[in-house]
Amino acid sequence: MLGAVRARKEWLTAEIITRNFAKNTCSCIFVTKRTLGQCLDDFPEAERLHMSRVRFEIDSTDPGKSVTTTLFGIFRGVAVYEAGAGCTQY
Repeated sequence: MLGAVRARKEWLTAEIITRNFAKNTCSCIFVTKRTLGQCLDDFPEAERLHMSRVRFEIDSTDPGKSVTTTLFGIFRGVAVYEAGAGCTQY
């Protein structure tokens, strides 16, 4: 039983981290106009531990600027930029 609880907690943590990477990276790139490398340096050290496993896809075409992140090919985060509104997580 305890193993199932721990697995569920780790699953939720991975999902939250993946979505957080998408939203924060989207805001950093499209709102503050910084590079991906500069944006990744801003993440807390605890989150940077997972960064090597995260795949970033950045779509800079108008309309529909977005950042999609995936972790282990299972967890996915998507954030879309809209001028005047910033980035929204989906």
